[in-house]
Amino acid sequence: MRDFDRFVNAYSYYINNKNYECFYEQIKDLKCNDFRFLYHLAFYQNKKKQYDTAQINIENSIEALSVINYDPLSREENSIYLYTLEGYALDLPTIKEQISKVYFLAGEVYANRNISDKSIEYYKKCLYYKLFLKSDFEEAKSVSLLSFRNYNLYTLSDIINNEITVCPSRNMNDPFDSIINLWASDENLSNLCSTDAKHIQTYGKSFNCLRIRSFCLYKKKTLKNILMWSHYAGEHKGFCVKYKLSEHFIKRPETNEYKHMYLKKIDYRNVKIDLNIRSIDTNLAFAKKDKCWKYEDEVRLISYDFDNNNEFQQIPLDKDSKIEAIYFGCNCPDKDKQTIYNIISKMYDYKIQFYNMKKDFGDVYNLKIEKYKA
Repeated sequence: MRDFDRFVNAYSYYINNKNYECFYEQIKDLKCNDFRFLYHLAFYQNKKKQYDTAQINIENSIEALSVINYDPLSREENSIYLYTLEGYALDLPTIKEQISKVYFLAGEVYANRNISDKSIEYYKKCLYYKLFLKSDFEEAKSVSLLSFRNYNLYTLSDIINNEITVCPSRNMNDPFDSIINLWASDENLSNLCSTDAKHIQTYGKSFNCLRIRSFCLYKKKTLKNILMWSHYAGEHKGFCVKYKLSEHFIKRPETNEYKHMYLKKIDYRNVKIDLNIRSIDTNLAFAKKDKCWKYEDEVRLISYDFDNNNEFQQIPLDKDSKIEAIYFGCNCPDKDKQTIYNIISKMYDYKIQFYNMKKDFGDVYNLKIEKYKA
């Protein structure tokens, strides 16, 4: 019997009895190049603080990832599924989940060896494979969204350059906006690191490769909501952009460049969230908010870029995405309206609608929408 077959049998036994010590004893003297076999050696050695050998095995596991065999019927090393000798495939996580676990362990091993830059690098790769979540607009060809904006050089730059700027979630106005800001705070990390858990700090830093941009679903009631204009459009002195975003933003194809992007509806709920956890998934990290914000109908563009270390990142609109309309706040100065109108009239070769938000003296807590006349 090959050592790989012995590993598969031992792993099958471990799946049923969950005895890791016994599992390790069965595989420690085997010789094979399956990425999961090498991962489990490294996992046990890291747990026992044998960091030198753990590093060797996790690096070998990462190298073995490059030759994954995607044939589910294969009985060779690095096949996408493991089997038992009786011929039944073991119930395993998806291949992305398995790869993510390998990179997570690599991040932890290097953190335990006090090699922070390598630890962050591997945690960032771990996040990349955890990020392929299903978009909430998977079946749509496009989606219309609203972006409430202050009037300043940065927001004008987006219009001039036909771009959408994304930024770290810590730049949001609400400190409770993204759970990751609380989980990765110095206060919370110091509590989590009360034991020997060096990896948590570098894991927290790896989330810096993520950027977000907040939109709202296009609805007339959202446009007329005075809170949205007060909170996000300079106390009604700013403006709101209606975008149509294409499949490019909804279903970004996988690449080998460690880049990803998807649109996610915010999940609003009043539930207890305990941050005393050693790792955090991206849904909890970026796509949950308290129910008191439900009126916003927020849709979040979540962007992952392994190599981008800038605070802000500009994402060009593709040829099938566009600005559909501009709405000026009821207190937006005439000169600001004229500036935006002039920029768009010169920059864009298709018709964009312009509107004024007006006070309704017959219904004081409501806003009216009227055509803008330049």
